[in-house]
Amino acid sequence: MFSSLAGVTSVTVGYIGADDATGQRATYSSVCGGDGNAEALRVEFDDDVITYEALLEAFFNAHDAGRRSTAQYRSAIWPNTEAQRVTAMRVIEKLERERRVPVMTTIENPNSTTFWRAEWYHRNYKAKNNARLAAAAAIFCLNNFAPDAPFRVEISQFLTFAVIVSIIPQVVPQFDRIFDALDE
Repeated sequence: MFSSLAGVTSVTVGYIGADDATGQRATYSSVCGGDGNAEALRVEFDDDVITYEALLEAFFNAHDAGRRSTAQYRSAIWPNTEAQRVTAMRVIEKLERERRVPVMTTIENPNSTTFWRAEWYHRNYKAKNNARLAAAAAIFCLNNFAPDAPFRVEISQFLTFAVIVSIIPQVVPQFDRIFDALDE
């Protein structure tokens, strides 16, 4: 969503929010295990093209900020400057007046925690998962609706192989690091 906005120069999926006392890198597994980090996006932008306030409005239009959630999925903002913090407070107050419900989004101190880039398999997860689902649907259709199609077996085998390869980084961390290095 953010990457489609004019002026957004970079969007990075990751984790942030836990106390940095341990110094250990956050992972999807540790976040799911309750390490205190939240799944997050780091959004970099050109403020000559889009304002911080416009980014916040897009953020609040994209999710339900009035719902309480676990630490992993909490609604939070980590402003980089005092001016951004003040803008975030003003936007939240305006939303609460307009919607007449409390906004549960917290404004956090970015200096008290580290942003950890998510693993390769967790970045662009929806697109990757949609590709897996499309491949599985194609295999199903080939096997059930076109059993006599030329190259059906070969195409099904190729798609099955592609699905398996796409899942490997999720279950074998060493492969995730390889894909991560290639993705930079």
